[in-house]
Amino acid sequence: GSPRASWSSMQIITVKKNDAGQRLDKFLAKAVKGLPTSLMYKYIRTKKILRAKALLSSGLYSVAEVAELSGWGDEAYFSREFKKATGVSPSDYS
Repeated sequence: GSPRASWSSMQIITVKKNDAGQRLDKFLAKAVKGLPTSLMYKYIRTKKILRAKALLSSGLYSVAEVAELSGWGDEAYFSREFKKATGVSPSDYS
């Protein structure tokens, strides 16, 4: 049988745009065999939210900067997803 991956066996991934401007999270979801695509998206989303929380907590970055630095790119999309995940808007997070 094929090896099964678990949350605990995954390593931290920094998500950035590649040269073609496509999102690497989509590439990774297709490239990692044995993992359901939905699990990979959840993992990447969780890591991006955790990174955003840390950046927002530092008080050093604007919401727009946090969106970019945590791999979301689009501030409006980031704000919607952050609020869905945490229950508060990025500007209200402390």
